[in-house]
Amino acid sequence: KIVTKSGAERWVMSSAAAIEHDGRAAVIGIAFDITDHKLQERALSESEEKFRTVADTTPVAIFLYEGGRFLYVNSMSETLTGYSREELLAADPWSVLHPESMGLARQRQAERLQNLATPARYELKLLRKDGEERWIEYGGNPATIDGREVIMGSAVDITDRVRAEAQLRDSEQRFRTLAELGPAAIFMIEGDRLLYVNAAGEAMTGYTLEELRTIDPWTVLHPDFHQRARERGRARQRGELLASRYEMKIIRKD
Repeated sequence: KIVTKSGAERWVMSSAAAIEHDGRAAVIGIAFDITDHKLQERALSESEEKFRTVADTTPVAIFLYEGGRFLYVNSMSETLTGYSREELLAADPWSVLHPESMGLARQRQAERLQNLATPARYELKLLRKDGEERWIEYGGNPATIDGREVIMGSAVDITDRVRAEAQLRDSEQRFRTLAELGPAAIFMIEGDRLLYVNAAGEAMTGYTLEELRTIDPWTVLHPDFHQRARERGRARQRGELLASRYEMKIIRKD
């Protein structure tokens, strides 16, 4: 680094060689101004440092990969997969996928290479180093880094959501199985709209579920019980505590 007459700092690259001049030993030097290059390097270094700071503090796994290897992985990628940064950089990116998701991942990659329309994000299953299965929502886009075409990917851990959805489906299936096989009529009503009735309810009223959905469900009650049933139904929806069982009279379709 040198300081010019005006006080400005400049970077130079210099070289020197010993020579003989007018019969005396001397040194010849050559210098090239590389200030712009150094400033670009510094800006790039600062930009990369900012990217790494953000990437390593985000709860999203971020990674770059090219062909069959990772070029960069952030801290969350390590947490998500259970592998260290060094292990991931030495591994085949496909190796962290669960075999069940391998086909979909390769299909999406082939579609992207053919410039076909693909979903921006989709779900994949991972197989962690410790053998645990985790679900992610993955998204990847082409990027040019140092003149190389790479894929910048991101992944969000959605395992808890997927498991909760599966438990809800199982719970709904068990409810429907019990409701459809049970002898008691079961109705689900929101306001003045019927949401669900089981087979026993259809048999009791003489109406099908489709028919009950097109009429005010309270009309199956005997007129003497209309007001009482509506008041009790609305009170329950407001969270008020009422007697769990009481008698009413209905009028069947037939």
